[in-house]
Amino acid sequence: MKLFEPIQIRGMELKNRIMMSAIGTHESVESEGRKSVIDKLIAYHVARAKGGNGLNTVEVTAVDKASAHFGFLFIAEDKYTNGLKKLNDVVHDAGDKTCIQLWQGGLAVALD
Repeated sequence: MKLFEPIQIRGMELKNRIMMSAIGTHESVESEGRKSVIDKLIAYHVARAKGGNGLNTVEVTAVDKASAHFGFLFIAEDKYTNGLKKLNDVVHDAGDKTCIQLWQGGLAVALD
């Protein structure tokens, strides 16, 4: 069955064809500034990599300050990229690849 076979996509090889879609964990609400990657989120993605995914989609990540509500990851300022790089590197070390769901949202409902 091809589902469990490796696949090459433009020079990137995935160990299989299983992809985890983006899931809003809102773990970043526990971070300083409520928009950063934390170790708990990294552990979440590493567990999925070890569980057999070929590609993990990192959750909603805001690209604009005006739409970056707390609890959503943020990528529009350089100070947030180190956490995303760490997440990516650790997931790669676990044998998986990552992609990210970029979000330019409008009005969103607050969670607290």
